[in-house]
Amino acid sequence: MPLNTIIIAIIVVVVLVILILVFTGRMGVFSREMRSCTQQGGECVKSEAVCKKLDGIVRSSGDCSDDSGGDTCCIYPPGKDKVAAERRTDMEEAPTDVPG
Repeated sequence: MPLNTIIIAIIVVVVLVILILVFTGRMGVFSREMRSCTQQGGECVKSEAVCKKLDGIVRSSGDCSDDSGGDTCCIYPPGKDKVAAERRTDMEEAPTDVPG
């Protein structure tokens, strides 16, 4: 068999595998998981204001529908994850209503 025929056969097999994955829904599972905020390296917080206070960046593509932390996906710059978690703990422990 000539080399060209072998290469074409390999390409056809790869295309068929991709088509099978797409039509059986296997690719859909992967894309749903990658929409999750935590899979993108973020965390769900209560609001955009909380994310900004934690020096985070609001990620509109992050899905927080299955997370009880909040509705806003917040991504932190490298090295800020631990600092943000500590600040969040402090913010949650602090009273929100201060009698004046």
